[in-house]
Amino acid sequence: MESLCSTCSVLYKMYTENNIDISKEIGTLMLAGLLSDSLLFRSATTTKEDMQIAYALREITGIEDFEKFAMPMFDAKSDLGDMSAKDIVMYDYKEFPINDITIGVGTLETTSPSYAMDRKEMLLEAMKEIKSENNLEFIMLSVVDIIGKNNTSLVLDGADSEVLTKVFETEVQDNTADLGNRLSRKKQVMPDLVDYFSQQ
Repeated sequence: MESLCSTCSVLYKMYTENNIDISKEIGTLMLAGLLSDSLLFRSATTTKEDMQIAYALREITGIEDFEKFAMPMFDAKSDLGDMSAKDIVMYDYKEFPINDITIGVGTLETTSPSYAMDRKEMLLEAMKEIKSENNLEFIMLSVVDIIGKNNTSLVLDGADSEVLTKVFETEVQDNTADLGNRLSRKKQVMPDLVDYFSQQ
């Protein structure tokens, strides 16, 4: 087991450990994936080794300005276009079995949180539908502002709002809660949810 943020870091190590040359094209793809996974090194899952690999890939690709390279990628990722509310919730969505229940946690990483928040009511309806269809105990959607380094989460009324309030010691207003700089679902959201539901 290695603590790395990005699959592309793993790929880089596999190439180098097997003495396989990394072309400029492959290196560019690896760098794009690494910067995306690490949110341009903003994510709590980013390690020193991920950053070292990014700088090694800079030598291969000639890409000097990581932010200039990554921002158009983040902007494209933020464009929800004609996606349905359900597709937006499911865009980066995972379900987690905990004891005898299952919870669903979606993440939407964006440079323009207003894209999602302007469709809040539709997203909440989609979340309600997904919760019912999948027999979930709890569901939430984190809208992660890549630039502002902030997590604004949507949650349904009732028990789900109560859970979010207890777990993250925050206030839910109009189905919305500010979770601060919790940008990583894996490292900063799920551990607390697992702890809570494991004790129920």
